[in-house]
Amino acid sequence: MFVQHFQRDNFQQLNAFKVWENILKWIIAQFPNLPSNPSLYFKDDVNILSKDLRESLVNHFIKNPKPKITKEIRSESIDSNIITIQHVELISRWIDKLRVTDKTKNVYEFNLILRGSRDGFSPSKFHEICDNKYHTISIIKVKDSDEILGGYNPEMWKSNFSDSNTNDSFIFSFKNKENIEDYILSRV
Repeated sequence: MFVQHFQRDNFQQLNAFKVWENILKWIIAQFPNLPSNPSLYFKDDVNILSKDLRESLVNHFIKNPKPKITKEIRSESIDSNIITIQHVELISRWIDKLRVTDKTKNVYEFNLILRGSRDGFSPSKFHEICDNKYHTISIIKVKDSDEILGGYNPEMWKSNFSDSNTNDSFIFSFKNKENIEDYILSRV
């Protein structure tokens, strides 16, 4: 089993940081006695924002960070015995909901976080390493074949038996590692 985590800084996220920066500037202007370093604020210091707005901002921009885009990715930067740069480019298109023939907007940086041959294949090891990670791709090579199975999960992995909802996850398979055109993609 092979699980990779990636991050993306896109235009929307850059704007999000500007929004946060402007909100903090506004708070400081309204309350000049606050420390200039927002990390020193106490919870009560920012109660001028409604609870719903605070929770929405925290959930959107802090708890669920966007994946990181890399403009150029080299095959030697893919730490995988299963997939190639061509797989990464295709999976990146799927994440962006592009057709295979569309020009790639973003090639995501894949970072290995669990390797079954190194870390073990147990569910408990998976959750030990992958819990609290967002935007993950799980990739599995079928034993004694060239078939690859995988899936994308934009939500955080949890082992507390709770559910989350998304319309962005998908599963996929490649019949043969060498032929990335022979695939099946299934979206929610």
